Amino acid sequence: MKTMYKSSLALIAAVGLISSPALARKKQKVVQVTVSGMAQIIDGNEPAAKDRALEDAQRQAVEQAMGTMLTSETLMENYQIVSDKVFAKSSGYIRKYSIIDSKPDGKNYKVTIKADVSEGDLANDVDGLRNLLTMKGMPRVFVVVTESVMGQEAFKGSAGSADFGAVELAIIERLRSQGFLLVDPDVLSGNVALESVYKSGNVSVSQARNIGKLSGADVVIFGKASVTDNGAMPGMGRGRANPVHVFLGSTNIRAVNTSNGQILATSSATAHVPGTSIGGAAPNALKKAGKSSAKQLVGGLTKTWSSESTNGVRITLTITGVKFRDVRKAKAMLSNMRGVKSVKKRSFSGKKRRVKFDVHVKTSADNFANVLDGKKLGRRALEVTELRGEVIEADLGK
Repeated sequence: MKTMYKSSLALIAAVGLISSPALARKKQKVVQVTVSGMAQIIDGNEPAAKDRALEDAQRQAVEQAMGTMLTSETLMENYQIVSDKVFAKSSGYIRKYSIIDSKPDGKNYKVTIKADVSEGDLANDVDGLRNLLTMKGMPRVFVVVTESVMGQEAFKGSAGSADFGAVELAIIERLRSQGFLLVDPDVLSGNVALESVYKSGNVSVSQARNIGKLSGADVVIFGKASVTDNGAMPGMGRGRANPVHVFLGSTNIRAVNTSNGQILATSSATAHVPGTSIGGAAPNALKKAGKSSAKQLVGGLTKTWSSESTNGVRITLTITGVKFRDVRKAKAMLSNMRGVKSVKKRSFSGKKRRVKFDVHVKTSADNFANVLDGKKLGRRALEVTELRGEVIEADLGK
């Protein structure tokens, strides 16, 4: 009987291991599609038109593949289940692609690609993540996390010494291993703005954006981490020469787009580590919490960027040199541009002759700026004067 009982336990344990997420992940569904993208050739610039056409083809590949996936599952599942999955499948992404044809087509440029589109976990797909980062222009990332132990400043991180803090290091290692482009913190070594952050122990969104401006980073990952003593473990405390305590490491971290202040990802993690001294346990608690945060941040960033690559980005466009009667014309002109999904006027200043729009567009800010530059509004032409991430400034000439 004992033998049977032990065998049953072993069998249950084996089944549990086999069915665990680590060993039995659901196989990713991959759909191969062949699609073409088009873009207008402006001022004879074929290379720029080719880039935009490729981007258009990539977006269409995801949209077409997602439609194929939904259609195939509609045959097997009821309407409610399929509709519940529509939002989840908007996060489809291109794992890999190849250009099979590329040539001018009248006034446009046409690019045809063959692409493998997946609906799986992008954060753990090396090829898919590499392609996504390339589509986003390899955003430069800066990491700044303040740390404290028992309410006191702990490891100073990149500004205070040559050594990173435990949480910063965990995040940096994860990002680097997955192909992210990281800004060397030494570029701000001795900088007053960064040193004040570590000294105060807090980082605000405005400070993070300023750090991005100073370092040239497109994204700043910022926040704080701490370690507290949760008291002695039951039966391991009173009366012992070296009582064992439980130390809690916790993180609260965000990733911000430095150009417009958009929060791209958030992370909140905890880790419990036993130890007989705060000095020995704190670094491990911070490291474990940092690793959990790093995983969450990568997942959040890839989810946001994948959605933008498929569904478009929101651009802040400021045009100077306009009168109020020009605003309606400008909005109409923007709305009629290819790939623009919506245009919303945010503000207008008659004194400064400046209007600000939110433009939702299914292309990158760089490609949109290329098309916008030289556009006519009446007899005058727009000139793009500045491009920072998803922020564009333009002037309406005389």
